[in-house]
This record gives sequence, C-alpha cells and structure tokens, in this order.
Amino acid sequence: MATYRTAGKPIPAPWYDKAISLAMQGGDWAAVSQLYGERLSVYPSTPNWRSALANIMDEPKLDPQVQLDLFRLQAAVGALASERDYQNYATLANGAGASAEAQTVIAAGRAAGKLPVAQPATAKLLLTAAPKAKKDIAALPALAKKAGAAKDGAAALAVADSYYSMAQYPQAVEYYRMAASKGGVDAARVNTRLGIALARSGDYAGGGQALAQVTGGAWSGVAGLWRLWVGQRAGQSAAVAPAGASATAS
Repeated sequence: MATYRTAGKPIPAPWYDKAISLAMQGGDWAAVSQLYGERLSVYPSTPNWRSALANIMDEPKLDPQVQLDLFRLQAAVGALASERDYQNYATLANGAGASAEAQTVIAAGRAAGKLPVAQPATAKLLLTAAPKAKKDIAALPALAKKAGAAKDGAAALAVADSYYSMAQYPQAVEYYRMAASKGGVDAARVNTRLGIALARSGDYAGGGQALAQVTGGAWSGVAGLWRLWVGQRAGQSAAVAPAGASATAS
C-alpha cells in the first residue's frame, strides 16, 4: 500500500478490505476508521459508505454519542437503506435524549417505505418519543437562557445538542461556541459537532476547520469521516456553482 501511495496511484479496494479485516480482528478500531476513510476517499459510493459505517459501528462499547453521529452521517450520505438502519437510529436517538430526531427518523423511514406504519416496535417507540419531543421543544428557550448565565459550558452543550438534533444548525453553532468558550466540556465532542453543524449550515470551510481540531480519542474517527463528507460536499457544491459565484449548501 505504501508503494501505491508514494506513486500517487489508487490502492485497489480489496487491499483496503484485507487491511480493514485485519484491523478489526486485532481490535484496532482507530485503524479501522482511518482505513475506511482512505477507502471512501477513493471509492465514495453510497453502498461503500453504508458498509463502512455499519462495520465501524460494530466496535464493542462504542460511545452512544459517537454512534449517534455515525448514524447522522449515514443519513447525510443517503445510506439509510433498511428497516434495521432506521429502527436502530431512531431507538438510539430517543435513548440519547433526541426524541424529536427520533420522530424525524421514523417519519423518514416510513416515507421511504422502510418502516411499515403497523410495525410494532416503531409504533411503540413513537408513543414514547412524540410526547417527550413536544416537552423538550417547549423547554428549550428557558434552557437556552440558563445556559448563557451558567459558569461552565455543560448547559450550553446540552442546548446545542438539542438544537442540532432538531436540524436547527445555526442555533446549534451558537451554543457549541458558547460551550467551548465557557469550558468544562469535552472539547472533542464540541468541536466535532460544531464542525458538523457549521457544514450542515453551508459553511464547509469552517466545518472542516473545526473537525480538523479533533485529533485523538473516541471522537477522532467520526470527526475524520465527517470531515471527508464535508470535503466531498464542498467539492460538489463548487462544481455546480456558477462562475464567479460562491458555493452554497443545498
């Protein structure tokens, strides 16, 4: 593989697959994420994204918050493809306190024909998610006000996460920045989600810069994969922008 990299030639996909398999067998999940990132930079098809993310999420004891951002990435690349994908994503989101997001995922799964309306597990999940989402949305303005007066960034991080889970990305950016400035929070988590929220708002350059600051620990793998998505989206946006115009997100 080193020879191909030095020569600037694309490494054959089966070579990546073999290296990834060995890394998984050895429990080196950081290497798994890195290798999948390299593979996706060369072979970025939607099925390849789905396969990569599904395998990365096989990591034992994966942080649920990290896993949630992997599911979000799977949705962003259009790689939610089965009942299991939607069901697992919605269940995880609801369990992580993102009930409004769980509702959105269920609605998307049903619209895509992947989650039957009469499916018992989904119907049961929606019964718990819907009232909680309504309550969380109603409480958010008061929580946001308290976050501004708090001594550390924990409350601001919670508010930012709520806004992000509702796809209100500019508001999420504001509170992630507040959380970072107040301190007392996991900087890797904040920078990862700040970068994602910026990119989802259309600021690919700012998003990439924030994600690039996540260089170690449990969040580095997901940040690297989101950074790859940001680069690909920025390239697509630039390719379709009229001459002399700035690229913007769709």
